[in-house]
Amino acid sequence: MSLQPVVQQMLDDLWNKALNNSSSPWYLPTLITKAGFAPSYAAGNWAVGTITGDGGNQAAQNICAATGPLDDNSIPTPGSLPDLQLSQVVLKYLDHVSMPQAPQASGPDGLTITATLLFTGIEIDGSFVLTQSCCLTDDLQTCRPGTTSSQVGKGTFTLTIGGKSTAVAVTHISALAPSTLTVVADSIQYTVDYTQMVATVDIQNITDPNQRDKWNIQAAKAFNYLPTQTVMVAAMNADLGGPGPLQQVGQQLTSYIDNYLQSTHQYPYDSSFRSVFS
Repeated sequence: MSLQPVVQQMLDDLWNKALNNSSSPWYLPTLITKAGFAPSYAAGNWAVGTITGDGGNQAAQNICAATGPLDDNSIPTPGSLPDLQLSQVVLKYLDHVSMPQAPQASGPDGLTITATLLFTGIEIDGSFVLTQSCCLTDDLQTCRPGTTSSQVGKGTFTLTIGGKSTAVAVTHISALAPSTLTVVADSIQYTVDYTQMVATVDIQNITDPNQRDKWNIQAAKAFNYLPTQTVMVAAMNADLGGPGPLQQVGQQLTSYIDNYLQSTHQYPYDSSFRSVFS
């Protein structure tokens, strides 16, 4: 016999009275904050890597042209493209979240739970290193021997994600009995509107104002290049949807839902639960 109707009633009640109720201690933004994902979440280092495609080629040419000597020409070393590495990455405002509808129970036993969350104004901050191999040239095509060097820009960045970002979380109940509940988080997948992503940068290792301004322009272009943003969102998904966060989410959901059901005398299979949903 499927437990889907019973589980769905439990989820509907949880959503109506707690997750979607700002006065409840189980209000969704409050829970995300208590779980340690807000007001900021340290995501560590993200290796964006080589910036490929037309944007990478253009960035390589621009970086070399902007950083070369005033009386000489500089081009990318043949085959080289900009490399972008991010560190001390911090995700902010994950508590700016809502759940437009109650989580949905599905599957043959009704114990798979899917929830859709909407985030507004996520911000990603951190430090970066942008590296490009350049050389001096006489013909704008070949490198002058012995002139190859790495041009490096180091600084900080802020990437704001405007509009609505969507996260779909899939969990399942692995244990459900009188006074027993275990929720396991299976996956969390974030989807963003790339047209609403805007990055600002600040090069800090270059003191010459003219050179610094040129670097900032090229670094901003690299960050606002769609393939770069795609890699960053993939890194965010890998981080927030990785084994550690999933385990943490599962444990927190188990604790929160269990406490809610206990406090409202609605625990599955006991007489009070059945009376509420009879």
